[in-house]
Parts: sequence; structure tokens; C-alpha cells
Amino acid sequence: MEQHTSTIPVGARVYCTDGYGGILTQLVIDPVARRVTHVVVQDGALQAVDHLVPVERIASTERDRVMLDCTQADLSTFEPFTEAHYIRSGAKDFYEVYAFYPYTEFEAENIPVVDQHIPRGELTIRRGARVEANDGPAGMVSEFVVDRASGAISHIIVQRGHLFGKQERAVPVTAIGRISSAAVSLNMSRDDLEALPTIPLRRRYTLNAIHMHNRWER
Repeated sequence: MEQHTSTIPVGARVYCTDGYGGILTQLVIDPVARRVTHVVVQDGALQAVDHLVPVERIASTERDRVMLDCTQADLSTFEPFTEAHYIRSGAKDFYEVYAFYPYTEFEAENIPVVDQHIPRGELTIRRGARVEANDGPAGMVSEFVVDRASGAISHIIVQRGHLFGKQERAVPVTAIGRISSAAVSLNMSRDDLEALPTIPLRRRYTLNAIHMHNRWER
């Protein structure tokens, strides 16, 4: 049976069924199952809020945008990804914070602490996270290609080079050794990565391009 896949471009604009929704800032990944479970969307409100949106709510994606199957009002009801609370400068928690940041100056009596609501056993990853081959640095994370129904990762898009020499390559999930918030480790060398087909940077994806043709639609 043909699988329908989509790329999830981190940093892309997000649109709801009735207009602009915000920016996709991070992906939430189950590193064991190798699947994307949620995306983090920072809404366009005056006091922006990050929302944890299940990957199943993505209707479609393009190079620089992600479309959700919900309204702007629906988006505002999704669980906040970050939550701020305050600790008193004389409380036990203050000394624990100070132990990690001994050179920080606390001017206020109440110190803000921001928590992230990451599901247990999962992690977040941003665009630009390091990619490490088994023989050294190999580039950075650009995007993920996932099954739209299950969130299963089929490929990771790795960007290499700088400025006018930038190139992207689709690395199959079978070549991923480990995923962390800071880096993705590959079970291949930099030469092996270099031998993979180059993907045009200016393009529009077909939904099943990798599985059907292993090519990209400009």
C-alpha cells in the first residue's frame, strides 16, 4: 500500500483553516519509535503562546508553510508548550537555580522559571540541530519526512555547506543511530552522506516523492 508522506519544515509559517496561525518552532519526537508526535506552534497573538499540536492535525505541508485542519480558535485551545512560574528569592528553589547560574544577578524578589511540557520519554528538536556522521560533523537538521497518519519518520533532510554552497540530502531513517535534542547521529560516514542524491533547495515537495520516485518536484 502506498504511503503518504509529508515534510515538516521547522521554522515554517503555520496556517489554520481560517487564516494565519503562527510559526512552527520545534518538533516533539519519540526517539525510540522514531516518530514525530507533536509540533510546537507559536501563535500570532500579541503575547505569543507556544502550543503543543498533535502531528495528526497537520493537513498538508509545503516548503515554507504548514496547514492545520483546525481553526485559529481551535489552535488557542491546544495545550501550552511552555509555562512560566515564579520562585521566591529566599526559597530553596532559588538556591538550586543559583547553583547552576552562580553569576546571574537576581534583581526581583520573584524569579521566573519556564517549564516545557514535553511528553514523558520524548524530546524536542529544532531546525539547525547538529548532524554527526560516524567520522565527524556532517551538517545540520533541515526537515523531517514523516508518514502523515502515524508520524513515523522515513527520512531526515540534512543541510550541508554554507552560503552559496548549501546542499540538502535525504537520509533514510535506517541510517539514524541516535536522536537527541542537540544532535542526530548517523550510522554512516561523511563520504556515504556525500554520495546520496542532492535535493534542490528551492522546491515544492510532492506528498509521496521519496517513496514513489525518490525525486523532488521543483
